[in-house]
Amino acid sequence: MKTKNILTLIVAAGLTSFAANADAVTTFNIQYSGASFGNNASAVGTVTLDETQLSQRFDWGTGALGTTVLGLSLTVSGASIGNGTFTLSDFSSWQWDTNGTTLDFSKELFGQTLQGGKIFGADDMYSDFNVFAYDISVPNGMNYFTLATQGGFGDLLKMTSMSAVPEPSTYGLIGIGALGVAFAARRRKLKKA
Repeated sequence: MKTKNILTLIVAAGLTSFAANADAVTTFNIQYSGASFGNNASAVGTVTLDETQLSQRFDWGTGALGTTVLGLSLTVSGASIGNGTFTLSDFSSWQWDTNGTTLDFSKELFGQTLQGGKIFGADDMYSDFNVFAYDISVPNGMNYFTLATQGGFGDLLKMTSMSAVPEPSTYGLIGIGALGVAFAARRRKLKKA
């Protein structure tokens, strides 16, 4: 009976941890490619957004960096100029537009349907995610979902994906569940022996 109570406590602790971390902060993997512009540049990274501070319609400005955009890391490679890794402190402002639609952050954002039948990431004039910088060495937003390396003077890169990264608490809960199943199987095996 003691082992059953211990297992119950472990699962309850895992569920509590999961609920506490299931807040409104979401980290996304982001990917860019220069292929549509005929260059070999690419960029990968992550951006962390606080959904409680995010207007699903439109956000813009320097005040949002560090409050709505909590983290940003972008690594550019294969560009003719402007390769490197850039973080939140390198950028001065950002832009977000979903045409008034609340996106499902648990799924790939590109391809989600917006109001009016528009598509996030495809119908450029109706949606956007972009970052801007004053520093000439940092990638700079040039058009909808488009950056250019070296402060706007290098290779153009188009965003191709923005998908949520599963929270660590989700992995923890899965692990606790697997341990519980293994423990129960072991216990049954011992009872039969």
